[in-house]
Amino acid sequence: MTRFLLAIFILSLGACSGTIVPELSGSDQEAGTVEFSYTHAPGAAPDIDWSTAEIAAGGRCLEMGYVTARRTGDLERSCRAGPGRGSVSSGILVGRSRGSAIPQTQRIGLSGSSSDCDEIDYTVTYQCEN
Repeated sequence: MTRFLLAIFILSLGACSGTIVPELSGSDQEAGTVEFSYTHAPGAAPDIDWSTAEIAAGGRCLEMGYVTARRTGDLERSCRAGPGRGSVSSGILVGRSRGSAIPQTQRIGLSGSSSDCDEIDYTVTYQCEN
């Protein structure tokens, strides 16, 4: 019984950790690219598991006939605003997020602010290579 309760406790800690694993959001076999994305609320600061996304990108590239996947470009940010909330902003982020080499701070020139967003989508592109 004690082991069962301990297992449930450990599993519940993982559920509350706030870690997000980006999911496959698009791929183009001809161009040899795969995209992984995640969404969160403005002001949230989740831990992003980019190592799992990178492994999955490599797997998707293998499925498409390539050998490896390499992250290219910056993390793209787009804002989703509800009806009547004004304009939707988008842009590129530069910097570094916790525990990864993915950008986290905004580049100057993004229109709008995160407070105008109901949700923020982040996308990173991987280039498949032979």
